[in-house]
Amino acid sequence: MQKDLEIFNKSSENNSFSERIKELLEKLLLKENSVQSLLLILAYDVDLKPGENVSSFSNGKIHFSLKEKFQLDEFKQELVKICDEYQKRENKKLSIVIAYNFEKEIFIKNFEKNMQRKEDDDTPKLNVIPIAPKYRLDQMILRDSVKEEISKIIVLIQNIDKIYNEWGFQKIDSTPRCIVNFFGPAGTGKTMAAHAVACELGQKILPLNYSDIESKFWGD
Repeated sequence: MQKDLEIFNKSSENNSFSERIKELLEKLLLKENSVQSLLLILAYDVDLKPGENVSSFSNGKIHFSLKEKFQLDEFKQELVKICDEYQKRENKKLSIVIAYNFEKEIFIKNFEKNMQRKEDDDTPKLNVIPIAPKYRLDQMILRDSVKEEISKIIVLIQNIDKIYNEWGFQKIDSTPRCIVNFFGPAGTGKTMAAHAVACELGQKILPLNYSDIESKFWGD
């Protein structure tokens, strides 16, 4: 049986733990069984699953005998003990992934992708709730030139599919988008205009302050 040990987030201080796991591999696993290859990933200071530090995966093509199941369960229990010991000693997380009958390069590549996805998922999220627009365009008192510009914006957004797909603008810009910047002193109706545009389009609006997405000290 092919046995591989991969250390994720490598650190020289962890050699003793990896050596103990190698010894477990030789001691607890059968030399002849349905497991053709076994890959262990030691992920230091990575929390793979809440409340679980040893996870296992198989390609779905193996059927363990009772003896093998008992052996593998014993192996996992010993790994859990090692993880707990490491956490107590180093005050850091150690997670171990066991992969049965996977090609090493493919599994490692997918594992790293999942780690990147998990890091992205752990980034702070804005707690923004869509709301119905509060104002309509006919409630605004505007100069004719301003009202005309807002009407153009509404028509542009309503026909964005035609502009990008029928007229071929997607060849220049592959992602349909329309960005509008209302500017002016406080109280001139910028927020009201945004609500009015959303109302005309039959869309909800996401209300948030600039400081919610950028440091309030930006530019200082």
